[in-house]
Amino acid sequence: MFKGTIQLRQDVKHLMDVRRGYRRYKRSHKRYRPARFDNRASSKRKSRIAPSIKQKKDSILRVVNKLDKITPISNIVLEDVAIDIRAMTEGYKPYRWQYQKSNRLDENLRKAAILRDGNRCMMCGKTNCILEVHHIQPRRLKGSDTLGNLITLCSGCHEKVSDEELNYQNYFYSLINGKNTRFDYAQHVMQGKTYLREELSKIAPLEHTVGGDTSNRRIDWDIEKSHSNDALCITGLQPSSTDVKDWNIKPMRRKSKAKTESLNEFKHRDIVRYTKKTGESYVGYITALYPEKNQCNITTLEGKVLKRYGIKSLDIVWRFSRIYWT
Repeated sequence: MFKGTIQLRQDVKHLMDVRRGYRRYKRSHKRYRPARFDNRASSKRKSRIAPSIKQKKDSILRVVNKLDKITPISNIVLEDVAIDIRAMTEGYKPYRWQYQKSNRLDENLRKAAILRDGNRCMMCGKTNCILEVHHIQPRRLKGSDTLGNLITLCSGCHEKVSDEELNYQNYFYSLINGKNTRFDYAQHVMQGKTYLREELSKIAPLEHTVGGDTSNRRIDWDIEKSHSNDALCITGLQPSSTDVKDWNIKPMRRKSKAKTESLNEFKHRDIVRYTKKTGESYVGYITALYPEKNQCNITTLEGKVLKRYGIKSLDIVWRFSRIYWT
């Protein structure tokens, strides 16, 4: 009857980092205030979920609650994801006793990397010098804090490869037999599972399944792999056809930053169609309104940004109501 894929926000961590910078800057300029550390009580409470994780779970709950109002939900099936982070690090499934044994020489990652590399620079071989630990895949490019992505360099070699990291990647990985493994997606799925289960069970009876069953059903039923098709397989109800309109669901942040709420009956976030004189048209949602010149900015459903387009050529397609269904 219905299938879709939710687009989750990816900018929450960045926004919190920006807010933290503003907060620290403001406090540092009030000289009469002493420095404060470890004072964020809400961040230390038990069972706390990081905001970047919690907003993703809350987005799912918002969509489920909206669907429940459209048609009552009698049952929810949730795929219980269990990702073995240690197996991702090692590249194989460890034995039970191996989980209890540390896979590095020291609990401090920096020391562990230096000890692994024999207390020497892996590029020039120097030993009697200041040693530094270098991220082979830079942090700014989503490089991970793992032994497989760290290498020991002297200060001179470290300076030499700065801003040239990508040119040395293959060489450094071959020296330590390492690789860059990203854990952020796996960790985001694993964290907050208990919270999501508890909240979903308040909406309707909750059942659990596993990824292996989903994969087997998809193969047995000869269904093409996609997020929405996997959701069909998770239910355990074999569909007569998967040729159903695939909705793209995008929960929006509750508070709008728009300075102008409406202009000629068009509101911020409304989905509109802009038609050019040539007959060519774009469909997208309004991201900014400029009353002084009767103009607006539009982001198309494909992600293209149209700036300063005239209001007169707009036709309303759908009024915004907290969630985009496209």
